[in-house]
Amino acid sequence: MVKITLFRGGKYLEIKATLGDRRVLLKGDGQEGEGQEDETPRSGRRGSGALDLERLYGFTVEALSPANRRQYGVPGDWGGVVVTSVSPRSAAMDKGLREGLVISAIGTQDVADLQDFFQEVRKLGGRKPLLVLVRVPRTDAQATLAIPPR
Repeated sequence: MVKITLFRGGKYLEIKATLGDRRVLLKGDGQEGEGQEDETPRSGRRGSGALDLERLYGFTVEALSPANRRQYGVPGDWGGVVVTSVSPRSAAMDKGLREGLVISAIGTQDVADLQDFFQEVRKLGGRKPLLVLVRVPRTDAQATLAIPPR
């Protein structure tokens, strides 16, 4: 438990917050039934053999889950992965990649889930640009972006 002091409306407010593991919270939102948790990490961050997308390309992704579908307004029939962060001053940011966009293809290959996404990224080995098809939730707009490696 941590104490956080806020300044709002000319007054100081003190609140208490409990820190926890986001993955545990998401499991309570239907994640345990997806069956891919053990083979492929859920995010593009470093760990358990995953590619470090943040280091290689300047962004991170997660599997589409009920929680992040609600958060970003992603329709239930869309496949792919959702961008969860983009490093400031990175080529990914310069090219227009933003948090909440859904990557549905890399090159000419559709990506239905996180496992497909990492399979396609591994083929490029972090040395070639990622050509990604991104979709914008709530507007159904889409664009193709070429994200060069860092």
